[in-house]
Amino acid sequence: MPARIVVLPLRGDGVPDDWRRALDDAAHLAVASRGYAVIPAAVAARHPAWSPSPDETTLQSMLQHFSADAVLEREVAAVGASFQSNANRFEITWRIRGGSPLATLWEQRADLRPGVVIGEHLTGPLGLRSDDPLMSDEQIQGRGYGSNVTRVRATTPAQIADDLQQRLAMRLPVRTP
Repeated sequence: MPARIVVLPLRGDGVPDDWRRALDDAAHLAVASRGYAVIPAAVAARHPAWSPSPDETTLQSMLQHFSADAVLEREVAAVGASFQSNANRFEITWRIRGGSPLATLWEQRADLRPGVVIGEHLTGPLGLRSDDPLMSDEQIQGRGYGSNVTRVRATTPAQIADDLQQRLAMRLPVRTP
């Protein structure tokens, strides 16, 4: 796998600019957490040759300009509706391309339906001395798992896209120096 990756801005129809920027930042941090040197999407988008649908010449120019080994292309799609409405499913594809000519080095896709549980938080029993279960002084141990858990569901497109990107980042091989 490459050592230095240029993260390209997220592609996809109907993604609001503020969500796109947030998802770009999340992707660059997730890739960096796996041990790669990363050129963020905001920097890549300022390259003089950048276009929303770059060709191989543009990508090669970017690799040379940033002294990078590969680019990370990301694309999001809402299946069954638009990104801002109630889609049946959201899908994100990550593709790392490098070399000359550009070849796909790694590619993964993940999808998620709205309403799926994306996290669980242990909240503890309702304390006798406090109305706040998070601040209870009662022990949680041995009280059972089911009633002391708050489930977080992905309900907004931004939550879903962020969760999908985190899942894809965890599939990316860890780079060891």
